[in-house]
Amino acid sequence: MGKAWIALAGISGAGKTTVGQVVSELMNLPFYDLDQIIEQGCRLTIPEYVGRYGWEPFRRQEKLALYILLRYAHPGVLALGGGTLVDDDNWVELSTRAHLVYLEIDPRVAYLRLEQSGIVQRPLLAGGYDSLKSLFEQRQARYEQCELKVNADAPPNKVALDILEALELNV
Repeated sequence: MGKAWIALAGISGAGKTTVGQVVSELMNLPFYDLDQIIEQGCRLTIPEYVGRYGWEPFRRQEKLALYILLRYAHPGVLALGGGTLVDDDNWVELSTRAHLVYLEIDPRVAYLRLEQSGIVQRPLLAGGYDSLKSLFEQRQARYEQCELKVNADAPPNKVALDILEALELNV
């Protein structure tokens, strides 16, 4: 089975959604945001869902949404949640079906982006920059295992073009 998907991984603030939308437009492929899919399916925001049910049920929802998406949706560009790859089953699913791209960025830069966009209310970021840095340190080893690593501290169009060039996909 070939890799029909492009999946973007990285910490919150790396630009997975923004860059993913650019890549999908350049390649004329559908764009999917795993967190948005979960929110639509649960009819709750992720902070509401986690606050009500906890992280373990959320991760089960994430795994189910990913499984269904990869099997039944038209292949495209997928922005993953920051912690999606930590789960070994998710890693196997994605590494066999998708070109996994790690959007590498300094946690300080990512946090500044989140502050500027007003997204610091994400559940795992309640402790501010220290929370983001800690999550990054916990997840970095898995991120580093991705097929491709791209510097995300650049304008979204440049990051998208760098991804396509590295994957040798013509626009």
